[in-house]
Amino acid sequence: MSHAWGYAPDNGPDKWCEGFPIANGPRQSPIDIVPGEAAFDAALKALTLKYDPSTSIDILNNGHSFQVTYTDDNDNSTLTGGPISGTYRLKQFHFHWGASDDRGSEHTVAGTKYAAELHLVHWNTKYPSFGDAASKSDGLAVVGVFLRVGNENANLQKVLDAFDAIKAKGKQTSFENFDPTILLPKSLDYWTYDGSLTTPPLLESVTWIVCKEPISVSPAQVIEVVPGSPPKLKRFLCACPAGCSVGQKKKVVCGRWANSGACFSLERARPPAAWWTTTAPLSPSRAALCVHPSNKSPCPPIPSPA
Repeated sequence: MSHAWGYAPDNGPDKWCEGFPIANGPRQSPIDIVPGEAAFDAALKALTLKYDPSTSIDILNNGHSFQVTYTDDNDNSTLTGGPISGTYRLKQFHFHWGASDDRGSEHTVAGTKYAAELHLVHWNTKYPSFGDAASKSDGLAVVGVFLRVGNENANLQKVLDAFDAIKAKGKQTSFENFDPTILLPKSLDYWTYDGSLTTPPLLESVTWIVCKEPISVSPAQVIEVVPGSPPKLKRFLCACPAGCSVGQKKKVVCGRWANSGACFSLERARPPAAWWTTTAPLSPSRAALCVHPSNKSPCPPIPSPA
């Protein structure tokens, strides 16, 4: 049975657990990433992202966000390395944002939100299709990128310019020859953990790869996305009521890109009432130390969202 969901009071995140019991599962996302309680995992591999611009097809307003879709019947656009084994094909990318430019990201860093968050969704080719992979524990890999208000991002403008043609739910238009690599930060140092889809059906099948370095977006570009966009395109962060999610622990480790060493990991306890973020302290036995892989010195701080 399908359940209507959204971000209104009667069908928002605090109601999702009623129609999707997996909301009480041990791998639910997003989480709050706390770099100060972190350690580098040298066993993780570098990320390899190979995207063919010619595989982009169209851009769609699905009523909850907009997404750019790619052909996925071959290995022309793939993700390998990092925390995953095998080859994952790019299916689509989409953004999450909020009602203002300081509360749009889904994941948070030490409790702080960014303006928006980009998700590049890939599926494991050990399964015959995206649909089959979506329900498997190792079926999906999502690369997350934070957007921070700052300088204008010319690489993002082609996506924003397409909004006018898809303002209504269900609208779709051609969106060809777009390389999503240009939306990635210069450094691909990342946090990674085993999580879930952040919207229904909330399947616990996602290996999350969250880039440490954000990309920039200008205030004017944020305005294009937030105040002028249809309400159903806006992404709100809501708190799940007490009892909706069970207490759980989640382990996050960090890998690096190329020869970079500025990476982090953490283990975090999430209390029942903390659906999206938590400020709950870690117990001493669960906390980890952030170190540089070469000399064991403390890792450098992450960029501030402000």
